[in-house]
Amino acid sequence: MKALILNGSIYGHSGRYAEMIAGALQESGWEVHTLPTKGFTVKAASETLGGDPDLVVYAGGNYAGKLHHVKAFVNAAHAYTSARLVLLSVAWADPSRTEEVAKVHSANLPSDVLARTECFHARGGLAHSKVSFAHGLALKGVHAFMNSTPENKRHPNDQEMLDTWGKDTDFVKRENIEPLLEAILGQLSQRR
Repeated sequence: MKALILNGSIYGHSGRYAEMIAGALQESGWEVHTLPTKGFTVKAASETLGGDPDLVVYAGGNYAGKLHHVKAFVNAAHAYTSARLVLLSVAWADPSRTEEVAKVHSANLPSDVLARTECFHARGGLAHSKVSFAHGLALKGVHAFMNSTPENKRHPNDQEMLDTWGKDTDFVKRENIEPLLEAILGQLSQRR
């Protein structure tokens, strides 16, 4: 069985989750190929894999509601119509904000791909020390908005962001993707 993992990380949080997923699959006997989403082509992926994958996983950052280079996943989904599709969005946001997370997933995937995709979300972090100029400007806007929201109306996640503003934070832990791994590996063992 072949797995293609698409790494859509900018600051490293999604990339670390992609590595964890790849490791878990390899431990289960899968042939795993991890490719960056930037510059991804189906042709190059098929050549690297030596055929079509049985599983395509995307792990990528959510930046202001946009999943980084998710078009690579969409292209893979359209090319590999018999592959199982799994998407992991990674952001500062707490996964308990399910309605917001679901909106991001549905806004970034065409309906035909969304219908076939098992979607998950995990907390990544915020690398203030590495943030690009454009992301820094966007974050300043988010910070100003959160600050203007009365404290009693802020989500605890938003308050946590305000409390740690300017500091690098990192929430990446394997336990954050256990539901994803259990979904993949549990069903994989049933297929064998």
